[in-house]
Amino acid sequence: MAEYRRAVPQEEADILDFINMVFSQAHRPHDFARLLPKVYARKGFSRYHYVAVEEGRIRGTVAVLPLELQLEQGCALKVGYIGSVSTHPRDRGAGHMKALMHLAMREAELQGYDLLSLGGRRQRYGYFGFENGGMSLAFSLNRDNIRHAMAEVDESQVQFRRIVSEEDTALAEMHRLSSHQPMTCVRRRDLYLDTMRSWNGQCYAIEDLHGDRRVTGVLYAQGDDIHELTLSDERCLEAVSYTHLTLPTKA
Repeated sequence: MAEYRRAVPQEEADILDFINMVFSQAHRPHDFARLLPKVYARKGFSRYHYVAVEEGRIRGTVAVLPLELQLEQGCALKVGYIGSVSTHPRDRGAGHMKALMHLAMREAELQGYDLLSLGGRRQRYGYFGFENGGMSLAFSLNRDNIRHAMAEVDESQVQFRRIVSEEDTALAEMHRLSSHQPMTCVRRRDLYLDTMRSWNGQCYAIEDLHGDRRVTGVLYAQGDDIHELTLSDERCLEAVSYTHLTLPTKA
């Protein structure tokens, strides 16, 4: 008989091994301590996890990771992001995911969450009441676009500098720019760099070369894909778009 409950600190190493194993079998190799360091590279993540345990062994997990979604200054929602949903390959169909999802959702309601969010197949999570929550727009830009539409762009306006150290002095201004967007997830300053390196992403400071090399923007990219771009001066957008195509796509 499986037991469904919140994880305890002593299970953190087992949880990490378990989700690495399950996701590595289902997809490409996963190392969650590297992919999501703001959570799994630090102690204490057990409090976000619910586990199915049978005969002393973890057979399934669901995590509810807390987020604060700032809609405008002074108005924020308490959001839980559901992730690390996994069942042991030999236990699929045993009902562990269903039981853990119901437990996690019930606990989230008791804890006062305003909203739960996740990414996944609609037919899988629609059963639990999840619906599409918005639109995602994607724009493609390639060197042919540049050649035809941006021949006159002065790419020397800005430079990108990849941020790799918590000691980098640019981080304070980058965090300020990210935090002052009209709608944004609130990010702790001490976890900001790890957050901006999630899922094999690269974090860049955009620096204005025409002035005092001040930080004028933040870019988060995964390979050639820009997932987040914040600028203090939108007039730099063309130069930023142009220059990004020259960045190396691997660390």
